[in-house]
Amino acid sequence: MRQAAKKIESGIPLAEVKHELEGKTSDFINFFRYIDSAPLSHDSKEEMRDAINKKTPLDQVKALFLEHMGSASLEERVRNECPGCLMGRKEWTHLGVAQKVPPLTEEILAALHETSPSDPTKEAWQTGILVLVPEIVDEKPLTLNRLVELMKKKFPDIKSGHAFITVPVVAKYGEAPAGKSHWELIERGVLPSSQNKNFQEQEAIVKAPYEVPEFLPVAVGIILNYLNSENEERLFRDSPQTYTRCKEMVSGNHVLVGVSTAVGLEVSHHGDDSDAFNGLGVRVRRKLGH
Repeated sequence: MRQAAKKIESGIPLAEVKHELEGKTSDFINFFRYIDSAPLSHDSKEEMRDAINKKTPLDQVKALFLEHMGSASLEERVRNECPGCLMGRKEWTHLGVAQKVPPLTEEILAALHETSPSDPTKEAWQTGILVLVPEIVDEKPLTLNRLVELMKKKFPDIKSGHAFITVPVVAKYGEAPAGKSHWELIERGVLPSSQNKNFQEQEAIVKAPYEVPEFLPVAVGIILNYLNSENEERLFRDSPQTYTRCKEMVSGNHVLVGVSTAVGLEVSHHGDDSDAFNGLGVRVRRKLGH
C-alpha cells in the first residue's frame, strides 16, 4: 500500500498502480490496516471506513481509495502548477474544519490551465482562485449566518465580523445552505468589460462555462484569500470602491458583494439593476466537481 501511495504521489497513473492492491488486500481487516497507514485526510479515511461498515463490496472500496489517493496527488500538482490559486481544506483551517470535501480531478486541473475569461493572454488560474465550498464546516451546514459566526471568532476586533450585511439579505438568505460540497473557479476581480454597464448588459457578456456568481462562494473566496495571502491581499479595491453583482435577488435587484476595509465584507441589496458606474461590475464563476 505504501509503495502504491508513493507511486501515485510521484505522478504514475492510477491504472498502473491498481495491481499493488490486488491480492494484498483480500479481506476487510487487512484493508482497514492499509487505510490507517495511507497518507490521507481524516475525512477520506472515515468515508472508506463508513463504506466498509455498510458492507460495500471490497472492489468498490478499493476504487474509492484510489480516487482519494489520486486527489491527494492532484492537490500537490495544483499547488505546484497554479501557485496561490487553491483555497482548499488547508486554507479553510483559518476559519474552521471543512468537511465532506470532494476530490480534485484531472478535469479541474485542466480547467485551471484554460484561457482566462478576463485576460486572453493568461490562464484561468492566473486571474482566478479555486475555492472549496464545503457543505459542512465544524459539524454545521455552511450558510451566510454560519460564515459570519466563523468570522467573528477570527476577527474579534470587529464586533459583527463584517462591515455590513443588510437585514433583507440576512432575512432571505441567512440560513440558505451552500449545498453539496463542490469547487468553484472564481475570478479575482470583476471583468474589466463589465464595468459601466447595467445588469442586463453585464449578463450578456458572461460566456459559458462561466456564469454570474452566487454571493456565498464569492464571500468565502474573499475571506480565504485574505487570510492565506502573504500580504493580506484584497480582491476588491477601495478606489474606486468595487462590487460584484451576484445571482441572488432582494427587492427586485441583484445582491452586491464587496469590501470596505481590510476584512470588512459587505453584502448588500442597495443597488439598482439599472445602475452603471465604474466600481460596479461582475466577477464570474465556474462550478467544478459538483
